[in-house]
Amino acid sequence: MEKIKSFTEKHTKVILLGIFILGIVVYLILASKMTVPVYKWVDEELYVSMARTFHFDGNFAKHYQVLNYNCVIYSMVLSIAYFFYSASTIVFTMRFIGVLLMISSIFPIYLLSKEIWGSKFKAILIAGVSLLIPEFATSFYLVQEVLLYPVFLWTVYLIYRKFVQNSGKLVDIAIIILLALLFFIKSYAIVFAMAYFGTLLLIELKNKNYKKLGIEIGKGLLCLGIILLGILAIKLFNGEGVNHYDGQIARIFPITMVEIKAFFYGIFYYAVFFLFCMGFLPIFIPIFKIKKYEETDRKFILFLILSTIFTIIEVAAIVFIPEERAKIYPDKFCYRYLSILAVPYILMLLKCKKEDVQINKTMILLYIISFAYLIWYYIGQGTGTTAIDAPMLFAIQVTRVLKLRTNF
Repeated sequence: MEKIKSFTEKHTKVILLGIFILGIVVYLILASKMTVPVYKWVDEELYVSMARTFHFDGNFAKHYQVLNYNCVIYSMVLSIAYFFYSASTIVFTMRFIGVLLMISSIFPIYLLSKEIWGSKFKAILIAGVSLLIPEFATSFYLVQEVLLYPVFLWTVYLIYRKFVQNSGKLVDIAIIILLALLFFIKSYAIVFAMAYFGTLLLIELKNKNYKKLGIEIGKGLLCLGIILLGILAIKLFNGEGVNHYDGQIARIFPITMVEIKAFFYGIFYYAVFFLFCMGFLPIFIPIFKIKKYEETDRKFILFLILSTIFTIIEVAAIVFIPEERAKIYPDKFCYRYLSILAVPYILMLLKCKKEDVQINKTMILLYIISFAYLIWYYIGQGTGTTAIDAPMLFAIQVTRVLKLRTNF
């Protein structure tokens, strides 16, 4: 084992590059087996249409109708595929771009893991294992998550580095730019900027450092200013257009008791399914054993908790209410909004000392409530249509990862 560790640490870059190339080859082979080019009437068609019109016309449109979207960066990247003229080559290139982007996430995962443990061997091991999580199946589809995932992980790495090293202005600027960039990749991702600056504000309020509190508020306003300038630039470049999300948000109103009940039910529904898809422990241990962690890790866990809370609240408001509303058995659970938090949570779980990984009464109660609801949900729904867009096998994957705990 020592020889393997020594070899790994001496040839880290070569091994990491090998994992990257191997990941691309394997996932590209799998992606090439996809027989359906694009799903009609769903997100893939929208992003491809925006990519095509950006390449040929210099705007973002669908069916000759200019669109008013802020999340345009993925379509801009995807438009590279239109330098080819064969339809099959264009689609394959689009999938290749997706695979390349998703597999590139091993680099921030490696750096984050190395920052957490200070060991190149452990970081390489985790970067390799991370390729096995079901989220990488996203690379087979033409969706914004293939770009959101690596950019978010780079953001998370810099955030953790700031908490640990209290890094200087360059890291602060990079974090602010990346947080703004996340919004233009997928609009809901503004919650991560809210979570980050919310974490900083809570830390400074606790420390009663009001001077630094003012500085952090200024950074938050700078991030907001960049986002607003970006929105203005897109409008000036693209012109006014339609946005189907306007109709979706409009369906939230008027707010009656039906919408209020749906909102709180949506929060509960997403919380339960998120715990289930994550395998419970990656969420329970960092949250309920937070005092067992070092101060820098506690700051990072607070950021993850706020990110989870804000995401669930946002999805319950703008997705669950208009689409599910008064349904007792909702049709779908959009795990893709929360799945990018999986790796950071697992890393924090693995950081916890083995003797501190204990189940308390609160966890047992939450287990009972969650499984009782899940059993009721699946029995009650019967043969009804479901669209749980996340592999339930993720719980098994987490269990496999936990077996590596004895090596840390």
